[in-house]
Amino acid sequence: MIRLTIDGQSVTVEPGTTVLAAARQLGIEIPTLCFVRDLEPSASCFMCAVQSKGRQNSPRPVLYLYARGWR
Repeated sequence: MIRLTIDGQSVTVEPGTTVLAAARQLGIEIPTLCFVRDLEPSASCFMCAVQSKGRQNSPRPVLYLYARGWR
């Protein structure tokens, strides 16, 4: 299990959990246009881009899995 913090809220998730899924567990809504449950994520619309401490680019939570050190 991985323990992480999103917007000051802590959550524990299974390895392989996407940023989007972890945020939704906390009730944090990240807008998406191209995400369709049960289909391979494309992240083509960039609507879900978020800020992350320790990263220079804006990761798209539909695709990215949590990694050690992400905030």
